[in-house]
Amino acid sequence: MHTDSNESENIKRIEWLDFLKGIAVFLMVVFHFFYDLSYFGWIDADVSGPSGWMPFRYLIVTMFVFSMGVSLYLANYRKIDWRGYSHRMLKLLLSSGVITITSILIFPDAWIYFGILHFMVFASVAGLIFVRYPLLCLPLAVIIFIIHATGVLPFEWPFNYIGHLLHSGRPADFVPIIPWFAVVLIGVFVGSLVSNHAKLLGIGVGQLPKSVIWMGRKSLLIYLLHQPILFSILYPIRQLTY
Repeated sequence: MHTDSNESENIKRIEWLDFLKGIAVFLMVVFHFFYDLSYFGWIDADVSGPSGWMPFRYLIVTMFVFSMGVSLYLANYRKIDWRGYSHRMLKLLLSSGVITITSILIFPDAWIYFGILHFMVFASVAGLIFVRYPLLCLPLAVIIFIIHATGVLPFEWPFNYIGHLLHSGRPADFVPIIPWFAVVLIGVFVGSLVSNHAKLLGIGVGQLPKSVIWMGRKSLLIYLLHQPILFSILYPIRQLTY
């Protein structure tokens, strides 16, 4: 990163942010484990549908995109780190492509064209604009929530115009711009508050579980690998039991 030593030290010390992402990663693995059990027919639960599981998923997505907004601000508010930013964008683009291709092979009727990683690509570009204007983030987030609540724009916007060309069913993972970009903006706003208080940056240093912090720092890798690992374990068992 092209940052001074103090900023680099502060960013490295935000263990509570990695801890938040680590909790989100753990909950995500739990969610997908039960999704897979449902997919293989071992439990009778509409895990991905509008049931009691959806608030659980919303919590996970909220934790991910909120922490992304905070990180986006803290990494770029003094000077945009184009090298680090480009490197992260490349990883997100490649990873989202892998998710799309894999989902086409596994879920041809519900393949992922705008899941959490695709959303993060969009939010990384759009959110960077507001790093310079954090005070605008909160009112804009409120406006986005109002738009969502009133139904001014469809839930699938803008994919409602092209969705029928992309696939024929409900995708296995879909993170719409509205309302989730509002959560990113709230993260940017909170990041601007945290950046002015060194004590807030260092909360939890040396106190939070290192294993959870590690999971937060390896969130992208775990996201990419956990489902193939789960499938490689559950699929042979299913073949033996059916």
